[in-house]
Amino acid sequence: MWSQFWTDFNAAPARRFPEVPPWEIQAYLGTPVVNHWERIRAEWFWRRRPKAFLGEGVIGYVFLIAVGILLLFVPMFGILLDSTWLLSSLSLCPF
Repeated sequence: MWSQFWTDFNAAPARRFPEVPPWEIQAYLGTPVVNHWERIRAEWFWRRRPKAFLGEGVIGYVFLIAVGILLLFVPMFGILLDSTWLLSSLSLCPF
């Protein structure tokens, strides 16, 4: 049960268009008529894609949960710090 949940949780969302870099699109289409500067711009945008904040594996999620639990041990402001930590890390995760 846990392995199925973890597999579904980390599965890439089904998208209509696959993530193909611009230089592979040219290989798929043969030799399309593409402006040189438009190709340079597309490659620049491709390189600037956001990276996953938590990484690709389990370590990022364990770090997020561990810090969240440890912040609850702060005597007076633990819940405030924990909610701030969780909301800020949630806002950094690309969906």
